[in-house]
Amino acid sequence: MNIISTCEFACTASSIYKKKTITNAVVGLTLGVVTMVVVMMAWNYLITSIYMGYPDAGVSYW
Repeated sequence: MNIISTCEFACTASSIYKKKTITNAVVGLTLGVVTMVVVMMAWNYLITSIYMGYPDAGVSYW
């Protein structure tokens, strides 16, 4: 899970930061964080229900 999280953040941020400006750096880091959160929420939903043996309805994010 940590490898997936790191790769998702780094790939998103670096693909936007190809043109090295401060605006692209801020946008890249912001979108990297947003995509990392969305992807990790999906993975946690899938992995928690399998690993812990909970039903899908029993996994909550809030």
